[in-house]
Amino acid sequence: MDTRVSFDVNDAEIRGVLKVLAESFDLNIVVDEGVSGKVTLSLKEVRLEDALDLILEPSGYFYRVKDNVILIQAPEKELVTEIVDLNFGKASEIKSSLEALKSENGSITITEQENRIIIKDAPSRIKAILKEVSKLDRMPYQVLIEARMIEVEDTDLTAFGVTWNGSLNLAGTSDGKGPVSARTFTPPGASSTTTTSVESGDLKLSLPETSADLSGGQLLYGLTFRRANSSTTIDALIRTNKAHILASPSIATMDGEEARIIIGEKFPFRENTLTAVGTTETTKFVDIGVALRVTPTVMEGNQILMKVHPEVSSLNSSLDAGPRIDTREANTTVLVENGQTIVIAGLIRHDKTVIRQKVPFLASLPLIGLAFRNKSVDFV
Repeated sequence: MDTRVSFDVNDAEIRGVLKVLAESFDLNIVVDEGVSGKVTLSLKEVRLEDALDLILEPSGYFYRVKDNVILIQAPEKELVTEIVDLNFGKASEIKSSLEALKSENGSITITEQENRIIIKDAPSRIKAILKEVSKLDRMPYQVLIEARMIEVEDTDLTAFGVTWNGSLNLAGTSDGKGPVSARTFTPPGASSTTTTSVESGDLKLSLPETSADLSGGQLLYGLTFRRANSSTTIDALIRTNKAHILASPSIATMDGEEARIIIGEKFPFRENTLTAVGTTETTKFVDIGVALRVTPTVMEGNQILMKVHPEVSSLNSSLDAGPRIDTREANTTVLVENGQTIVIAGLIRHDKTVIRQKVPFLASLPLIGLAFRNKSVDFV
C-alpha cells in the first residue's frame, strides 16, 4: 500500500478508475456490484491508500484489504460498533474532536469511568475516526519549571553595574523576536530606544532614569537569556547579601496544565454579614506571600509557549473592613526554547524610611536643641 500513484480524471466512472488502477499497478481489486457513480480527481505522487480514500469516501464507499486483495464495498445497511480504550487522552475531550467525522446515522459515546469511546458507524467512517483517535490519544509532554523570585534594591543593582539606563552585557540574548540585534522599541516612559550591535557582547539601552511614571507592579521589559550572564550578576548580589531569594520553587506539570506554587501563609480576618435575624461573623483567609502561576504549551521546534503570572504580596495593615494587602504582580506570555531562561523585571515597590538622630538631653533643649538632632527620609 506504499505505492505512489498519479492520475487526472474528469467526471469518470468510479468502476473505470478502479480498473485502470488495478491494471496500471498490478493490483488485485474486487469491486462490489453496488459501487457506482462518477469522480473528478487530479492526483500526483499520492499514496495508494490515500488515493483510494479520495475516490471512495465522497460517495460513501469503503475498502478493506484481505490477504493480497483490495475489496471495494458499498455502505452496509447495518452499522458497525468499535470500542476504543484510551491510554493518555481524556474521553470527553477527544469525543468533541471526533463529532465532525461521524456520519448522519453514526454515534459516538463515552464512558468516563473507563475512559472509553464507543463508535457506531459505517466501516468507512470508523476507519477515519480511528485514525484520528490514534493522533489524539498520545502521551502528553511533561514540563519541568525551575524558578527564582528575587528581591533586590535598585541601588544595589546600580552598584553592580546593572542600570536601566546604560550598557549591559547581553551577548546571546533574545527578546522574544529572535537574537537581539539593532532593533528599536519603546518602553514605558521613554520616547524611543535603539539597541546597537551586540557582536561585541554589549547592548546599549536608553531607558528613563526616573521611575516617577511607574507604579508598583508595572512590568518594564522582559528578556530571555541563552547564557548564564544574568545568573552571574544575581548570584553575586545574593552572596553579598544585597539580594534576597523570596522563593526558589521547582515543579513539573503536564502540557497545557497550569502549575501553581504558593509560598507564604493564610492570614485570617473576620467578616460580618448582616442578615434578617442579626449579624453573622465568619472567619475568612487570604493568601499572603509568593505565588507563581505558569501554564506551558509545548510547540513544534523544541519551543514552549508559557503564560507566566508571578505575584508577591505582603500585609500592610489590618483594618476593621479586612486586611490591607500590598501586591506586586505581572502577566506575560513568552515563547522560549527548551532550557532557556526568562527574566521578568520591574515589579517595583517603594519603601519610605524615616531616620531620626539626636544627642540625648541636648536635643531636648529649646531653640539650640535643633543643632543636636537630625531627621532624614530615604526612599527605596
